[in-house]
Amino acid sequence: MTNHFRLSIALLALLSVLAFLPGLASVPPIDRDEPRYVQATKQMVESGNFVDIRLQDEPRYKKPIGIYWLQALAVEATGADGSLWAYRLPSLVGAVLAVLGTVVAARTFLGRPAALAAGFLTLSIVVLSVESHLGKTDAALLGCVVWAQAALARIWMARPRPSLLGWPFLFWVAVAAGVLVKGPIVLMVSGLTIAWLTLSDRANWRWLGRIRWLPGLLLLLALVLPWFVAIHLATDGAFFQEAVMKDFLGKAGSGQEGHWAPPFTHLVLSVAVAWPVMPLTVAGAGAIWAARATPAIRFLMAWAVPSWIVFEIVSTKLPHYTLPLLPALSIAVAAIYLEESRPLEWRWLRWLGAFELASVAVLLFPATIALPLVLGDQVSIVAVVLVAIAAVLAVQAARRVAADQDRVRAVLAVAGAGVILNATAWGLVIPNLKSVWLAPRIADATAEVAGCPDPRLVSVGYREMSLVFLAGTDTLLASPEMAADAMKSEPCAVLAVVAREKDVTLSAMAAKGVALQEVGQEEGVNIANGKRLDVTLYRRATP
Repeated sequence: MTNHFRLSIALLALLSVLAFLPGLASVPPIDRDEPRYVQATKQMVESGNFVDIRLQDEPRYKKPIGIYWLQALAVEATGADGSLWAYRLPSLVGAVLAVLGTVVAARTFLGRPAALAAGFLTLSIVVLSVESHLGKTDAALLGCVVWAQAALARIWMARPRPSLLGWPFLFWVAVAAGVLVKGPIVLMVSGLTIAWLTLSDRANWRWLGRIRWLPGLLLLLALVLPWFVAIHLATDGAFFQEAVMKDFLGKAGSGQEGHWAPPFTHLVLSVAVAWPVMPLTVAGAGAIWAARATPAIRFLMAWAVPSWIVFEIVSTKLPHYTLPLLPALSIAVAAIYLEESRPLEWRWLRWLGAFELASVAVLLFPATIALPLVLGDQVSIVAVVLVAIAAVLAVQAARRVAADQDRVRAVLAVAGAGVILNATAWGLVIPNLKSVWLAPRIADATAEVAGCPDPRLVSVGYREMSLVFLAGTDTLLASPEMAADAMKSEPCAVLAVVAREKDVTLSAMAAKGVALQEVGQEEGVNIANGKRLDVTLYRRATP
């Protein structure tokens, strides 16, 4: 039986890789966050400076070094410096580790089938599929958080005291890795879990000693302190001023970069962001509440509830913020739907969850057809067929949930639907939305029309970092006056200017005595803000 379970875990890992791979290489960099991370890593590899973090000529002191080291390691190991997929590998690995960590955490409380189902549910979550395809922090962070929580679950349930080199060691290593990837988030999730468990059962406070605080904290400091000291010395304290005072505390106190939203925003968005796990949680909320005294639900509530409250209170809100909490919902769903015999109470919630399960999948079917047509791109017939299959599976699952019948089939069907929808979106739909991939077309056109080797791109009006990653680190995102100076001094350069900046840019060129020759035109949608752009390409006119 043990060998069968290990084989099942291996197959789940393989399925995870296959589910996350579509689109990893075919989808261009997605503005705005991802290109900032991958470009900073690219410069780190180019410069050989693996302590300081730079984005062109500016410091990038928003997140710790962990993700940049992981991306640089992936690039160096694969030898694929110019290939975006190499920078995305740490996210794929983090997502797979999160799926497997969910199984390990679930196995603390549940039988093998339910634990595997919990991992399958995590694999199907929409936002995890998104983050597994982006070269930034969140999928890697999730891998760290889930393994820290899995180790913490084993420590909490341990009888007798676990060996220092067992689960406590894994817990502290996972926490250290999470701190290096994204600062205090892992500390918050695990810390609030510990506090909730301790305060909710004062008679059991002695379990805290099993965490091995003194050696654990020493290990944590040994793993994270060297780089924090190095960056403090290298930047004369500027990193902490930017990362802590402006980025972290700024997000808590005000909505940064236009991302303010009121409380309960995450709860509302989770219907789609955390599909299909959140609708299943809604449908089973009555049974989950009835089972709140069981060890599994106690731990999972400690994992999800207090941190979710914090995320709802924090002013800045982005859809992926609650990702570290979603595996807890996967495990709770597996526990209630697969192992608990109690009915799914509160009929109105059961029907609400069933409606959410069906509606999200069904709405994606016309969207698969309408979105390419609206953007002027080609509809993928294969994608339409696959989305239709997924929608049928989701509707069947919703009917079973609404009737509180055949829960196992309902969970497996809708999780399978989630995997199909995610893989189809990234493998067939998103890469074919050619109109939103403006930066790759400008970068390719620059090389084709320059008329000289290794041209420098000067862009006016289109200031996305994806253009820098694709066209080269020396790409200049310029004002019209800066562009005129650059085009006058650069022997090999191409100017890309959006329509709204065209007249003033050409006037600046004329004032500097720069004669231009129009060599191309590109049209498309800026994926970062949804605005349609007309971009004209110029090179210096030959005498």
